Amino acid sequence: MKTARNAFPALAAGLAAAVLLTACGAPPLPEQDVVLYSRHYLEPIYLETVPEPGEIARPVRLFAARDEYEPASVGVFSHRALPGARLVASDLEGPGGARIDASAIEILITRYMKPMPRWVRPRHHELLPGYLDAAPAADVPARGSRQFWVTVHVPSDAPAGTYLGHLRLEAPSRRDLPGLSLEVEVLPFTLPEARPSFFLYGNNYPLSEQNFIDARRHGMNTVVVNHGWPKRVVPRYYAGGRFEYTDRFSKVVEVVEMARRHGLGIEHPVGVMLHSHLTGSIPAALAQAGLTGPGGEKIDRLEDPTGYTLLHTPGRAVSEVERQRGPYYPTPDPSAPPNTFWGRKVYQGWLAAFRTLEEVGRAHGWPGLWYYLIDEPHHSRGAMRLAILLARAADEAGADGMITCNEPTVSEPDPAKLWFRPVGPEPALLLEPFLRTRSYHNKYLGPETLERTRAAGDHYGTYINIYGNQPAGTRFLAGYLAHRLQLDHVMLWQWKNVSTEYEGGRSYLRDWEAAREGIDDLKYLQLLSTLVEQGRGPAAALQRGRQVLAEIRRATPTSVRAIGRVDSVSGRWEAGSRDWTTGAFDRRRRQAALAIVALLGEE
Repeated sequence: MKTARNAFPALAAGLAAAVLLTACGAPPLPEQDVVLYSRHYLEPIYLETVPEPGEIARPVRLFAARDEYEPASVGVFSHRALPGARLVASDLEGPGGARIDASAIEILITRYMKPMPRWVRPRHHELLPGYLDAAPAADVPARGSRQFWVTVHVPSDAPAGTYLGHLRLEAPSRRDLPGLSLEVEVLPFTLPEARPSFFLYGNNYPLSEQNFIDARRHGMNTVVVNHGWPKRVVPRYYAGGRFEYTDRFSKVVEVVEMARRHGLGIEHPVGVMLHSHLTGSIPAALAQAGLTGPGGEKIDRLEDPTGYTLLHTPGRAVSEVERQRGPYYPTPDPSAPPNTFWGRKVYQGWLAAFRTLEEVGRAHGWPGLWYYLIDEPHHSRGAMRLAILLARAADEAGADGMITCNEPTVSEPDPAKLWFRPVGPEPALLLEPFLRTRSYHNKYLGPETLERTRAAGDHYGTYINIYGNQPAGTRFLAGYLAHRLQLDHVMLWQWKNVSTEYEGGRSYLRDWEAAREGIDDLKYLQLLSTLVEQGRGPAAALQRGRQVLAEIRRATPTSVRAIGRVDSVSGRWEAGSRDWTTGAFDRRRRQAALAIVALLGEE
């Protein structure tokens, strides 16, 4: 390939990522009845948004590697109501007659909705941008805006260089509507697969073929099977303590194999959420076998707050304990194996589940299994007791257990004072002896927890709550922070469906789109790091590559709160104590892209 240095004048001149401006700026000129404007996609466009003069008619300029998805945000403002507005893309014409077909440009329409739980709720905006739909058209309100979300998928064989086209606005009642120019710089390389394991988990689970396709397109590389599937598998219990899984977890196999057909879980560990299964189906197996305790008592489900009493000989009851429903029965050593009639049998059932799934995974050639044991056990002392025992059982069975912890939890009570002392600032410390993978809430990520995790020989990762209206934080966590802390896994926890059917097309949560962008940021940095480590390219380019990596590392804080926040009154993005305006994301990616191009040279 010829040198790319002269092929990228627009890239070298700078990415025109939309300058971040207030949503309540000066109105357009009166004679402009309808205007199109471009704004950075991390910055919200509300129904009430009036564009700034500098945003109006500004061209959309993007840069992307081959096979990369790159988004842009386009707003339409109208003084009068404009029903049925559509944004249409042309083909893009590139160097030497190369083209990017218009079918590679997806245009979605933002759906405005009442805030979902945990969303930032700006006082000035009753409806907030949430999902991006493949709706046929949008109605623009009088003296208001609608947002179109444009995503260009660069073909994997596209020649490098600048591609030009346009976006035009259409509506049934108008013929004189404006357009915008669209410019895409195609880089002379393809991004590598992200090294961390990225996967979805939450209130829903993508079980359809299309949802697995969506997951792969958005940067996911592995899969975690929701607990709703394995908990249906109740083993048979035989006298003498043997458990047998005649079903061999066939539903788990079905889901994982479907995911693998679409590129998920090929090289990265496959996960199974096991808490509901282990605390529900094992007692069910004992009950179905007609087993009763020494006093004729029957076993019940191991509910989080109080079910642990079946596992350890209870101590003196402690009543009215904070965050504990009913009396709490402490034990001298919560890490000890169960010592009750039911506890020993339940524990053997847990071991059988782990060992059976390990056999199933090996038989199907899966790269490894990850057991997501319990989510945030800090919520009660009973849940924490179960978490410790679940982690112990996984470790004993040779399984890789993972537990999410998001705040300091509590220890067993002081036996003299009957009060509960905090474990400390890191709840995983109580579980560490039995865990191989630690998954921290982002506010506990940092050099200290990283050092302790690595010293213990454990994997280090995080989970990101993606709600819909915090895309900048999602992009930062999935990308720059993941690179800064060399995370081994990133779980995207969705509050609602991240992708679903909508009027014959697909609908996507905005934060999920931002997560894909964060993963791409990470890929750029990983590619640059690899080239530098390999010593590829001229000496001057290698030195510049090292400088870029060092500059980005210094600029990346270890807390997402340091980059900024969504203001709860205006809804605007407010930059934090570090230089992380939303445009800074792309400026830093551009630095990495230019350094990569220089290192690749004549390739």
